[in-house]
Amino acid sequence: MDVSNKDDLLSHGGDIVHLYLKDIAEKDLLTKEDEVLYSRKSLAGDENSKKVLIESNLRLVVSIAKKYRGSPMHISDLIDEGNIGLITAVEKFDPEKGFRFSTYATWWIKQTIERAIHNQGRTIRLPVHVSKEINTIVRAHKQLVKKNNEEPSKEQIANILNKSLHDVSTTLSYETPIISYDQSVNGEVNAQSMAVLIADETMAKPDQHVDDLAIEKITTNVLNCLNKRDKEIICRRFGLLGYEAQTLQEVAEEVGLTRERIRQLQVTSLSKLKNSLTRDKYDLSVLFANG
Repeated sequence: MDVSNKDDLLSHGGDIVHLYLKDIAEKDLLTKEDEVLYSRKSLAGDENSKKVLIESNLRLVVSIAKKYRGSPMHISDLIDEGNIGLITAVEKFDPEKGFRFSTYATWWIKQTIERAIHNQGRTIRLPVHVSKEINTIVRAHKQLVKKNNEEPSKEQIANILNKSLHDVSTTLSYETPIISYDQSVNGEVNAQSMAVLIADETMAKPDQHVDDLAIEKITTNVLNCLNKRDKEIICRRFGLLGYEAQTLQEVAEEVGLTRERIRQLQVTSLSKLKNSLTRDKYDLSVLFANG
């Protein structure tokens, strides 16, 4: 993760960000194998492994947070929100699916940052007493996250504030984002409008998002291990890179070979792809789900 441009961040964050960057720069990045190992241990309840996963990906949070500096939020607040998303990703990541943790975590980090931004930019003002209650709950939430390295329940928040669960739930019901439909998330010309983020249920779930990103990456990179002819055959057979999925006979007619020859080349090509995908810890069925 590139955090070398510290001066750029310092202009927005000051000494606190400087010290934070210096601290996290000393944390080692994990290999794919380490990610799987620590993720399995973390899911089994090993708090030390969970801590390792979090600390080794703090630079990812900073990198993503930098992209939202055009928002009303301070860079240090953006990082705080992103760290909450990172913790959620660590708790939910399934290493057995074969995807890199950073791809999965990016969805959660962005979601928490964007939610915080458009909550802050609501166009309908809440009553002062409600806003104060929400801020109190938010502070308690952050305290519990920092203390326990996990997302707190409403019951935990209620306990720390000496409030009833009903009161906390009622206050949080006001937290539905109400925002300007033409306001972008990070100020960029082609940035995603906040309007599409209003209802969480309409957003792609992280597993779906990871699958889409993984397939795109695989088709772009891994298929390059094939020669031009074999790559075209595989793309035509399985509907990749813009092609519609075709039968063996249809591919044979398009390419100018016999149906049996197409079948043979398909078998050979799939074997090559399987070896390549296996080296990178991917499942061949993910790429050829429609085959």
